Amino acid sequence: MLVIRSNVLSTKDCNGQILKLNQERREKIMNTTSCRLLNIGKILSSYPAQQCVNGSSSHNLCTLSVSPSVSIFDQKVSIRIHGLPSHGMATLQAWMHFKWRGKDILFVSYGRYYADSNGEIDLDRHPSLSGTYTGVDSMGLFWSMGSLPGHPKDVCMAVPNVQVPILINLALFSGHITVDESSIAMKTITPLCTCTITRLCKAPDVKRIEIKEGNIRGALLLPPGNGPFPGVIDMYGGAGGLRDARAGLLATRGFATLALAYFKYQDLPEDITDIRLEYFQVWKSEAHILCLCGDDDSHSQSQWLLDLKDCYPEDKQHKINVVVYPGTGHLLEPPYTPTACIALALQ
Repeated sequence: MLVIRSNVLSTKDCNGQILKLNQERREKIMNTTSCRLLNIGKILSSYPAQQCVNGSSSHNLCTLSVSPSVSIFDQKVSIRIHGLPSHGMATLQAWMHFKWRGKDILFVSYGRYYADSNGEIDLDRHPSLSGTYTGVDSMGLFWSMGSLPGHPKDVCMAVPNVQVPILINLALFSGHITVDESSIAMKTITPLCTCTITRLCKAPDVKRIEIKEGNIRGALLLPPGNGPFPGVIDMYGGAGGLRDARAGLLATRGFATLALAYFKYQDLPEDITDIRLEYFQVWKSEAHILCLCGDDDSHSQSQWLLDLKDCYPEDKQHKINVVVYPGTGHLLEPPYTPTACIALALQ
């Protein structure tokens, strides 16, 4: 049995690639692009996206293809554009609506590209020259999303519910566009192509079972088949409630995973300070414990996890492993989750 304890890292994916933008760089990018994001976002909201059919959507001679159009949240997708003028300029925008503290927050990202001699743009090969990310990064439009100016800054995109799919809209514009208020009012900018893709936090054949046994509350996510499966208990951190999206991803990868709630859920204590520590005494069993933390966390210090290991019974200390990731922050989220410099507890 493996227990994952996490209250860290918003910026490093599970493959070890650091995606964090430090606060200074992030603020510089957002300051130079915030007005354009705001204006483009208003336009995009007025154009309903079309559902991808066989992974592509087209208008006139231009085609925007996404493969696969339905994918698991931590899975890479390929985005390709065909039918542009040779070496033509184009802007690709991504946006999605996200509920945060009861408010509908619009997350937006974009990149500016040059087509090749065949009039094609492939995000696996062609760099974004400017926008919310730069360089060659097939998933750059996903992790570089941010809330629009005028929306709360202290918001991070985290998926609390494994059963709710995430819809991400794409729109392709001709040229390296800048948008002013007059063009918004006149609605003079029309996308060449639009497309909606679906991101899932569990495979369709992963089974979810609500757990209410004794004083244990949570959700059990089981891979398809008869097993046996390696087991994981996934504990989210100090936000409270039941958050099972990461457990769904682990179950999709073959782990029987219990998303364990321990406060602010059903009849459990409302405050983390009221938790009875007996709830967590995994040292009475043979469970191995993996603690993950970042060393650039302005909220909590990684040293306390290292000290925690010393509090374990001496004959059990070999079963706890503390991993500290350099240059990473507080939240640990799945790959390609939009990064955030500031994040308050989710509600």
